[in-house]
Amino acid sequence: MYFQSRPTMWEFEEKTMGVKVKTDLSTQIEEAARQKRRKAAFPEALYTAVLRSGTPVETSTVIANAKDSEAHALLQSCAQLSSINK
Repeated sequence: MYFQSRPTMWEFEEKTMGVKVKTDLSTQIEEAARQKRRKAAFPEALYTAVLRSGTPVETSTVIANAKDSEAHALLQSCAQLSSINK
């Protein structure tokens, strides 16, 4: 619990319950990955497939079969649109 509550100082890995000191390099890598996800291209094919799905089950299947990066980009786009409309 101590290490998990201090994510700026420690890297905690759930699977192995391992802990190591967080370095500047790992912080930069995390930030670069975060920026890459935020600037991902809009997944038009996934969006179209979601709109064409007729039932919640079909929608769930479309999202489950999508690449993680596409699903995240779609989620980010929807979040940005909802914040603009407020």
